[in-house]
Amino acid sequence: MATRTYSVTIGAGGTGTVTVKTGSREAWIISQVSIELPSAPSGATCDLRLNDRLVTLLIAPGDAATGDPPVTLLETDALTVNWAGCTAGTVGKVLIFYEPRRNL
Repeated sequence: MATRTYSVTIGAGGTGTVTVKTGSREAWIISQVSIELPSAPSGATCDLRLNDRLVTLLIAPGDAATGDPPVTLLETDALTVNWAGCTAGTVGKVLIFYEPRRNL
């Protein structure tokens, strides 16, 4: 099991996006995506998308998407965590747990 961390500074419009890509010819089998933005105000939203298609909604201050089925991320795919309605200048963090796979 491997992990990767990402972060984004929320922009002036109150939004921020973290994009996860493999960056190589291997696939990743992602078993968990954890998010953290403790200062997210009431009413802030967060979602997890695979190639712009909704995977799940998340609770903006902190949440985890986990369980079956895992998400398979190919080299041509993008998994995004998108925050909206947040305070500009705050930092959102993402932690993923994955298994790298070759020749998928």
